[in-house]
Amino acid sequence: MPRFLTGQDTRLLLEMCIDAEAHCNQRIEEARAKGDSDGAADAIQQKEKYEALKRRIVAEIQGDGDSLMEDSMVFTQRVKDLRGKQ
Repeated sequence: MPRFLTGQDTRLLLEMCIDAEAHCNQRIEEARAKGDSDGAADAIQQKEKYEALKRRIVAEIQGDGDSLMEDSMVFTQRVKDLRGKQ
């Protein structure tokens, strides 16, 4: 974990990524409902960036790189477990 971020800071960033992903999901649904495939594609790309950042944050919190390559379902459970420890 970078020295300038506390564990609490890192967990806050994780929560922000989760919220941003939810916002991206909403944007994807809205764009698809409007038939805006470009808008949906942009929102999907943004969501993927938050997912990658979330994986790096979890790896930092847990002190290992396992979460960088985990199956999506396993990773989702790992994030839920982390959120429960707050």
